[in-house]
Amino acid sequence: WDSVVARYPGKPREQIAAWMAREAEKRGLPKQLPLMASLVESGMTNIQGGDADSVGFFQMRVGIWNQGDYAGYPKKPELQVKWFLDQAEQVKKQRIAAGKPIDDPNSFGEWIADVERPAEQYRGRYQLKLEEANSLLGGAGSAPPVAAAASAPAAPAAVAEAGVAVEPVAVGS
Repeated sequence: WDSVVARYPGKPREQIAAWMAREAEKRGLPKQLPLMASLVESGMTNIQGGDADSVGFFQMRVGIWNQGDYAGYPKKPELQVKWFLDQAEQVKKQRIAAGKPIDDPNSFGEWIADVERPAEQYRGRYQLKLEEANSLLGGAGSAPPVAAAASAPAAPAAVAEAGVAVEPVAVGS
């Protein structure tokens, strides 16, 4: 797994954010996704104890995920990020197939909720972390300001190259 996900940098938060963002970008995913998720789930810490048997940056359930490709993840942040990005890639494919946006920062929270699968009443909390994620990335010198991210083009190059038509989606209706 070391060849797939770069070594975990440790603290400070800006370095963790930059590391997660780079790993997301390597897979063609928005760099804010793992940050927003980990800010909500753990305050961007490798927490060893949470709700039920959940641990790590993304509060992964030990009883479900501590096996196979992710065995040992509680003590290996690289595997936690691999898990999140693996799940986010699957959700990306589902979003494209359903005609949902993959490049609109205003839809990142919904995307993360589809990865993390919280109770319905908690699905909206991920989107609230977009500004903080962008701020952390700005502090690491690797992200555009929030205003630039909000004005991102509607059709991502990856979707256009794949020949997938994306219909505009009204936000907030």
